[in-house]
Amino acid sequence: MQGMIELGRAFGGRVFQGSVEDVEKVYADDAEAFTKSGQISFLKANGIPVSFFNRQTEKTQQDLLVAQKHHLRTKSDHLLYLKDNEGEKIVFVAPQTPHGWQDPADTLGVNPSVWDSCRLDHGTGVVRYTQRSEKVDRGEYFPALFLDIPILYWGRLGLNAGLYKMICTNGMTDTVFSSQFRLNLKKQSLDMLSAIVVNSSNALAEFGNPYQKFLNHLQSVPLSFSDARSLLGNMREKSSVPNTLIKWGERHVDQIEAQRDVDAGSPTKVECEYDVLDTLTFHAQKLPSVRAQSSAEGGVFSFFYGQFRDRVGRFESQIKGCNVKGVLAPTN
Repeated sequence: MQGMIELGRAFGGRVFQGSVEDVEKVYADDAEAFTKSGQISFLKANGIPVSFFNRQTEKTQQDLLVAQKHHLRTKSDHLLYLKDNEGEKIVFVAPQTPHGWQDPADTLGVNPSVWDSCRLDHGTGVVRYTQRSEKVDRGEYFPALFLDIPILYWGRLGLNAGLYKMICTNGMTDTVFSSQFRLNLKKQSLDMLSAIVVNSSNALAEFGNPYQKFLNHLQSVPLSFSDARSLLGNMREKSSVPNTLIKWGERHVDQIEAQRDVDAGSPTKVECEYDVLDTLTFHAQKLPSVRAQSSAEGGVFSFFYGQFRDRVGRFESQIKGCNVKGVLAPTN
């Protein structure tokens, strides 16, 4: 494509740099090269609503891109285009920041012996890392920290905590913990960001870890099939979990009670609250996007964790301490 320079490989693909002055030419050259996530991120960088843009003629689209250059120049002089490994499709676009374009291991010191990359999603524009754990069953949930880094470093770095299972899950996060740490990358030095990455590996120990207690609690609450249906009915009334997912959970319970086959890899028993949670998060992966899947998993976590908090008391269920940023990025 006209005016692009290939910088190298990172974020699961090939990174190209293009001048802000050439945005309309890049799009005109090969609009079909943009995937859905590529077009959405490209237009977001230009400050143009996607639905509005797609309703326009080609001539008007070009005029919009030219008119928005002043908006784009306030962000950067260059755009970074992430292409697939073949260099044929543009899967993500972001303004270039001072943090560059290389992988987080090179730029922020994300140590692969500490952090596993568990999800790179162009739709949400985030690569998620979870703490490496050698001692857990891949098919069982365990307490975990999640480090969310925006692709090409345009956006906010997030630190999340909750539960993770290596198979069939995106990770369930505690919104109370997660809301305390969202850091705008473009306003921070690389030294500060690297220090946060290093310090965050001990965050669960620093704040206390109620999540193992939560897991133990889920496994200790026995359920009959009738109890499981009542629990799912209560979830329908009192949670943000999609009704479609709850219906899938109810059908799964019916199949197990009737001793019929269930989906390969899905839970084969419903004996405690943990099994219901596990069933729902398995079926959440059928939802159409990572964003929808993650939202549903978060709703499941919030419902069960809310019940746990009500039963054991807020003090025992909360992260100890509240100044997440102060611990991860001390000022002195």
